[in-house]
Amino acid sequence: MEEAGAQNKPVLFVFSRHTCKYCVMLDNTTFKDTKVIEALNKDFISIVSYTDENDYTPRGLLTPGTPALWFLMPSGQPMFQPLMGAVDAPNFLNALNIVKEEFDATQNKGK
Repeated sequence: MEEAGAQNKPVLFVFSRHTCKYCVMLDNTTFKDTKVIEALNKDFISIVSYTDENDYTPRGLLTPGTPALWFLMPSGQPMFQPLMGAVDAPNFLNALNIVKEEFDATQNKGK
C-alpha cells in the first residue's frame, strides 16, 4: 500500500485460491490479456492474496468468496464493492476505466 501512495495509484487487491476454478479461470484468461496487463501496469498497484496460503486481509475488507477483486484508495479505503467471479477481459477493462476515472476525479477534488 505504501507503493500505491508513493505512486498515487489505486490498488487492485485480489483474493484468490489455487483450488478455486473461477480463480484459475481468471488467472488463465483475463489476467493474461495484454490490454489488461498494460492497463494494470500503467495505472494500478496490483496485489494478489491466495487465501489458501495466507490469511492477509487489509483492514475492513470482507470477502464473501473467491475470486474477489477489490479496488482501493492508496489509504486502503475501498472505492467500490468487490467484483466477484471470473470477469472476462472486456468487462474487466471497462471496470478498470471506471475505477481510474473515479480515482482521478477524487484526486483532482483537492486541487
